[in-house]
Amino acid sequence: MPPALLPFQAIHNPADMALVIRRLVIVLAVLIAIPLVVIPGWIAMNRTDLPTANDADLTVPTWEILPPRNGFDSFAEATELLDWPEGADERIQAARAGEEWDPEWVEEMTNRNARAMASLDQGIDAPAFVLPPFNSESEDELLDPLIGVQRLLKLSGAQARLHLADGDYDDAIESALRGLRSGRRISGAEGVDLIGLMFATAHQGIGLADLNHVVRAVPLTREASGQLIAELEALRWSGADWNRGWAAEYRFLKASIEKVEADHLSAETDSAMAWVWQVVPESYLWQPNRTLSSLADMYRDRQRKAALSCRDAYSSVANRDEERTLRLAKILLSPNPAGGILVEIATPNFERFDLKRCHNATKFSLLQVLIALKAHHDEHSGLPTAIEDLVPDYLDRLPEDRFDGAPVRYARERAVIYSVGDDFTDSGGGEAFDMHDASEPALGVAF
Repeated sequence: MPPALLPFQAIHNPADMALVIRRLVIVLAVLIAIPLVVIPGWIAMNRTDLPTANDADLTVPTWEILPPRNGFDSFAEATELLDWPEGADERIQAARAGEEWDPEWVEEMTNRNARAMASLDQGIDAPAFVLPPFNSESEDELLDPLIGVQRLLKLSGAQARLHLADGDYDDAIESALRGLRSGRRISGAEGVDLIGLMFATAHQGIGLADLNHVVRAVPLTREASGQLIAELEALRWSGADWNRGWAAEYRFLKASIEKVEADHLSAETDSAMAWVWQVVPESYLWQPNRTLSSLADMYRDRQRKAALSCRDAYSSVANRDEERTLRLAKILLSPNPAGGILVEIATPNFERFDLKRCHNATKFSLLQVLIALKAHHDEHSGLPTAIEDLVPDYLDRLPEDRFDGAPVRYARERAVIYSVGDDFTDSGGGEAFDMHDASEPALGVAF
């Protein structure tokens, strides 16, 4: 008889058969007892909520008395003064891109919006800048001025090209810097949250694009390049800006979660899962303090990582590679599953915001190196052999690629400076040199 059949032959013996049946009964009893004993025991042990969350370190500083002139009020006034005919967005964008250059029309638009531009400059230079809270009631109050200012900044970029055509290099640089200064003002504002930081990113992106164009056309001395590089460094966001943004986002979500009632959660539960609220104790399913503690820990972690390069941050961020289904399974098998799912739904895509942070900072670094290379080229009629040759005459130190924490790359033979981008892989700058491409930020340096 084949060996594989021996076990089946063996249980033909009545005594062995009884032993097998007894063992099966024991196994089945244990399998039945485990969920009946262990699960209720687990729930009973974890029905107690945590103490009140300690989130004193996530406070958002505010002024009790608003200063006489809030810079954001000037932004709102600039938007009200905006004279923007239909089709102007497309024509301004084409002018900035060099696709359709009509200097007379750009000058007309500049004159029509001179008062709005002056109000914008007042807002940038105001002694204090406070953003209104973002909610359904104040949405237009916040967004309309920021969108209006964005239009003025694009007009300022077109105006910079007018100054270049007139040989007015200082005013060309000033017009290009307006977007960078506006973005820095918003990022450092009281009350800034992630919505505000996204607008600050957009404003600075406009300024970086315009300054990139202007710098290539302006003769740069070593001294002038050093001053411009220093100003760019001052206009970078600080870790404190992101810390305020994450704290404001936490406070917003905290206020929303504190309004949640268990009865409301059970009523909103899908009918197919409504039985869970009848079988499992409410005190296990929904624990508000545990929910807020989890949320506070999450935003504290974001604040800590705001000082890191994206590669360093992601090396310790489990949920970058962790499948969403696995993360949800862990939530469902832990105490406070309703709170865990609520936090999962309510929190933003942290990876997207982190990549925005690293990309924005890296564009500053690329432009700083571009300015140093342009000054070197104007002084020596050529590019240096290595990027290290710019230190210390043109750069105090090599600007950092925030995607991986290393210095910005430079390839003289290809006349390009570049970043590893959001895949953290050195691909030599790619084919189309574009600093706004997050996958391969790069700038050509063939002057």
